[in-house]
Amino acid sequence: MNLLFRPRWDLIWALLAVYASVTYIEYDVITYILPTVVEIMLVYVLLYMPYRIAKVNFFLIKIVSIVLAFCILLQLQFIQKSGTFITVLSLWNRDSADFIKIPASSYIPFIVFLVLFFFSRHSLALINKKIAVIAGSGLALLYVGVVYANIQREDSFSEWRSPLLSAATTVHQYAEMNRKLAAMKENSSEREKIYNEFKHYSIYQPTSEQKALTNTVPDKPNVVVFFVEGMSANIIDYYGGKYKDLTPNINDLANSSLVFKNYYNHTAATFRGLRGQLTSTYQYIGGTDASAKGLDQLSSEQVVLHTLNKLSTLPNILRDQGYSSYFISPHYHGANLNTMLASLGFDRVYTRADDTQFKGKNTEPLSDKALIDFLIKKTKTEKTPFFIGLYNFGTHLTIDSPDVKYKDGRSIALNRFHNLDAQVGRYIEYLKKSGMGKNTIFILTSDHASFPAPEFTSVIDTPKSYFIDKIPLIIHWEGVKHQVIDAEGKNSVNFAPTLLNLLKIAKVKNYFMGCSLLDKNCQPVANISAYGDSFFITDQHDVYPEFAMPASLKDKFKQGKEWVWKGYKMTDNTN
Repeated sequence: MNLLFRPRWDLIWALLAVYASVTYIEYDVITYILPTVVEIMLVYVLLYMPYRIAKVNFFLIKIVSIVLAFCILLQLQFIQKSGTFITVLSLWNRDSADFIKIPASSYIPFIVFLVLFFFSRHSLALINKKIAVIAGSGLALLYVGVVYANIQREDSFSEWRSPLLSAATTVHQYAEMNRKLAAMKENSSEREKIYNEFKHYSIYQPTSEQKALTNTVPDKPNVVVFFVEGMSANIIDYYGGKYKDLTPNINDLANSSLVFKNYYNHTAATFRGLRGQLTSTYQYIGGTDASAKGLDQLSSEQVVLHTLNKLSTLPNILRDQGYSSYFISPHYHGANLNTMLASLGFDRVYTRADDTQFKGKNTEPLSDKALIDFLIKKTKTEKTPFFIGLYNFGTHLTIDSPDVKYKDGRSIALNRFHNLDAQVGRYIEYLKKSGMGKNTIFILTSDHASFPAPEFTSVIDTPKSYFIDKIPLIIHWEGVKHQVIDAEGKNSVNFAPTLLNLLKIAKVKNYFMGCSLLDKNCQPVANISAYGDSFFITDQHDVYPEFAMPASLKDKFKQGKEWVWKGYKMTDNTN
């Protein structure tokens, strides 16, 4: 009975190492095993020595063990959900993470290990002082190698990561991001120079080729833009997806639309992606930060006063052209994402609270079916011409479809995108039958690429494990001639000027960092994608991260990175 309720402290650490190793094998990150085993053994020895040599109270040792084990288990939980440890990006966007459904079974390891450590008993006889010192020294030397590999980002050791070291590194990087953001806010004179550098009075230069492409666009059409949550282009059959019946409605839409290929997301995740596309800029800060100064944590008035008074947004530009503008968000009224959206100048941001027909809990995001039902309702009733943006949550990582399933329904990743396709098909059918399609441009794109988590990469071919990938850009209006335009590696920072080009709005003051994809006379400085301190460059073939940059692209990348840093300073001036 004593053995049952008083497990040995050292064996619990061994069991934790085994559990971590099994998790890594299951989620295909086996390079994490050795660093994690070394880290856990080192923690064990370092905790053992104060107790064995300095006679520190064992209850205190157990409390420290519980805290460290909790941190390790939290990292393992993140491995199971996203395929990697907690990242700086996830800290910036933790408000959205609150919506992700975590099954009750996920809490079992926390409960088991925390109970085991709390009731554990010491085992002093197993290791004498001399052996403990020698073992601790050896493990420390091994761990120094792991630390060095992570700090230096050596290509051959870049995946030698352990949970506690990764957590410490992430916290440090997060603090560094906050420090850099504070530095950006101090030099207002430099910021004014940057504003002037990005100030323009035209969107594009008209050409006969553009006129031929846009001559069938109605005069002041309604515009509906669907920013699909986390959807890479390779999900869609039209873009080369391997499942021929996964997205039949989107395939049909693409076959009768203006389609852009080799088009990437310029940032991640949702907070940056939506704001960046609607303002044609990059922003350093994400949705939230620990000091409650993230853009989505401020009130709409504060964000407009401190940031958007210098930027140009699609809603504000279109308002001057006689448009009403709305955004439909799936989240509850008080969600921080809605605060950020409201700051962009929409006449109204509709939220979960505005859909009285949806039967879920008040804080539960709208399903994709409910979102499209609400969109159809607003399309029928809003004053024209209107600009409606909408974002869904049903294709977010870990979410399964509550409605349409794909085949046997075993893959939640395939289920959610198949369901999305069905709902998009319903809206396209509505536009046709109602006659609204005669004067409406419908655009299907994404807020950012799909996150390469195991549940996604196990069913969708994803050659690179980056949060930057090709995304869809499909633009449909009645009378459009089907055409495919090669974006040649350009990205979504060019979305806003491209839409204004289609609407033939050529002359307006703006601070756009992108160019219209239809304007061959305008080229961005470089095809840079970035979030925080992570930078990439893209072309029609591939994505190249900073730490693996081909020599032929280094000069262009350096120039583009400096350009993005200027954009960071322009968009994050909240002081």
